[in-house]
Amino acid sequence: MVFRMKVLQEVVALQESVNDEFVLICKLFFSNNSYVKQGEIILEFESSKTNVCVEAEAEGYIEYFCSEGMELKIGEVIAKIYDEAIGLSKNINGNCNDSGNPKKANIETVYSEGALKLIEAEKINKSVFANMDFVSIIDVKETAHKDKISEKEIAASPKALNRDEVDFEMLTPSKKAQIDNLLDKGSITSSVSVYIDMSSNPNKSYSNNYFLSIIIYETYKLLKIYKELNAFYIDNGIAYYKNVNIGLAIDIDNGLKVIKLPNDVGEKSRNEVEKNIYQVIRKYIRKNLTVDDIQGCTFTISDLSNEGAAFFTPLVCTKQSSILGVSGIDEKLMRLTLTLSFDHRVVKGKRACMFLMKLKEKIENTIKVY
Repeated sequence: MVFRMKVLQEVVALQESVNDEFVLICKLFFSNNSYVKQGEIILEFESSKTNVCVEAEAEGYIEYFCSEGMELKIGEVIAKIYDEAIGLSKNINGNCNDSGNPKKANIETVYSEGALKLIEAEKINKSVFANMDFVSIIDVKETAHKDKISEKEIAASPKALNRDEVDFEMLTPSKKAQIDNLLDKGSITSSVSVYIDMSSNPNKSYSNNYFLSIIIYETYKLLKIYKELNAFYIDNGIAYYKNVNIGLAIDIDNGLKVIKLPNDVGEKSRNEVEKNIYQVIRKYIRKNLTVDDIQGCTFTISDLSNEGAAFFTPLVCTKQSSILGVSGIDEKLMRLTLTLSFDHRVVKGKRACMFLMKLKEKIENTIKVY
């Protein structure tokens, strides 16, 4: 039988936003059975809108009912602080689970109260914990998770995906709830825009393709970092492309085509990228495009600079999560507009803004040099 310890504090998953059904555990600052002082930060969790740090309201011994990276439903217990150390609880034979006991080898595994309840609910065989001195609810949840995850992945993973091209990641329950909410509101896509200041450009004899080559070059490099922009939503998860293949949307006289640029444009010089742009445009005009030229794009750049458009919102292409629109150059204000449209099921608004602001910084710094 287990001693009844006094609970000094119980931490539950709070609802920070009306749309939240789950929270994500970001960091646990102690290990189970650690002594914590009042005012110390014991854990951090993430809602859809913010990160919350939780402080200890009393001094005592902590037990976590989760692990880092785990998602809990709103209202679920995250942690408890007790007045006694959990490891001093007695097992069924009345032996104390004390590290100083010389008969440690003969002591049976000790379970926390929460662990015992979960073992019974999940119908887990206790033999899997045979080599452990103490079993917490975290140990039980991780064991149950390992048993189920492979089945879930097999059931949810789309068979049509080419695993040589993409990495598939299942949606978490909280992400699935957010997507369902977006679908209910009909707001799957969004867009953000920035101005690119070109007043510091020393080369006044610039061309549209001069700036486009810089945009493509810097975009390629950033897509290696912001991988969710080089991905797409499918069924119950997100497919992340392993390689970056930028497509350039062109619509002159032969209809709209998205033409794939060489997959190493980020490794070339700016002049070489500009030559690649002229080459694909030439193939488009001469109607020499092959099937390979228009297939396999993972991210699209739509350039309307020749049309003089001050601003436009491009549409996200099939099997992509984002598209970048390039406006015409405002000669008077010496600037152009970049607009990123993105699929909210894959890309968070904050990440889209971070990508665009970083791209703006990179482009403006490059313009100052050339």
